[in-house]
Amino acid sequence: MLEREYAWYKAHYPELVTEYLGKFIVIVEDEVKGAFGSVQDAYNDSITKFPLGTFLIQEIVDDPGKLLKRFYSRVHV
Repeated sequence: MLEREYAWYKAHYPELVTEYLGKFIVIVEDEVKGAFGSVQDAYNDSITKFPLGTFLIQEIVDDPGKLLKRFYSRVHV
């Protein structure tokens, strides 16, 4: 789950880092849906707009190998 969003993030990293460095972005399918100053703000906004398990929150850092965090949420099926 969310492999599509993570693959999109990796493929578009060069453009994302120039626009969103230091931000937490929300990715749904193949689109950035928001940029926030904290992971908590990104999460709080996203849960009001998207079903759990359908969005990826990714911190944009200057070295993509420097940071890898995984966040999991329960999915209602």
